Amino acid sequence: MLKLPYLTLIITFLFSLAVGVIHTPINALAAEMLVLKSGWIQATIPVEDLENLVKYNQVSPKLAYYLDKTNSKPDDLRTILSQEIAVNAVTLSKILNSPIGERLLDLLSEIIMTPSGRASRESLRGALVTSALDDHSISLLEILINYPTAEVHLDGDRLTKVYNRFSQILELVLELKL
Repeated sequence: MLKLPYLTLIITFLFSLAVGVIHTPINALAAEMLVLKSGWIQATIPVEDLENLVKYNQVSPKLAYYLDKTNSKPDDLRTILSQEIAVNAVTLSKILNSPIGERLLDLLSEIIMTPSGRASRESLRGALVTSALDDHSISLLEILINYPTAEVHLDGDRLTKVYNRFSQILELVLELKL
């Protein structure tokens, strides 16, 4: 027999997954394209190109073009995309369904959003929890891969600052077990 706190955790976790599934279009189980806005440039890059950069150190011609235009280095982008935060999926689900978790989602939705800007909180919650399921950690690349719309928008100008702030707050919350 499950004790009430564990049952609550399981229900919270399943609710987070359900929210992600409900807001997922039938034909799009994961983001395929990233629309990156940085300065005056708006680039549409296949998420697969970002995966190849992180996994195989391969820079596609399209990605190379935009890195050049923004004076960015592939290694810097790879570091940002692959920086991991260790977190258990059930714990993360519980946090993201709390008032402080809602604020964390709002913070992250300033840089990662749906094309319409609506339902970003629910989409992020689903992507974050899904990202933590396999390896008990999340990274920006995993969030983008698991984002439940065919297209995800990313504010490149504020990316590093906001994502680092999100990471620090999440790690503090995990440490304090709020």
